[in-house]
Amino acid sequence: MEKRKYVKKPKVYNDGLVDLRNVKIDTSLPVEEKLKSFIKQIKNPYRYRVGDIVVNIRFTDSGRSFKDAFATAIKFENR
Repeated sequence: MEKRKYVKKPKVYNDGLVDLRNVKIDTSLPVEEKLKSFIKQIKNPYRYRVGDIVVNIRFTDSGRSFKDAFATAIKFENR
């Protein structure tokens, strides 16, 4: 089992982060347009908040892109 490496992170300010609860996606749009709308609204898809909780997104080196992961999430949501 690989040991986790802990790195002291610089102080990050959460002012200006978009609250995911305020993002509205038109479900009638094609996936590509939903993705564009999400990015435009959230500003930084790797760092946003949900209420008082800050969310940091990180992907492994598995080769799966944000676009692929988001498209999968949209398809799952529309079931």
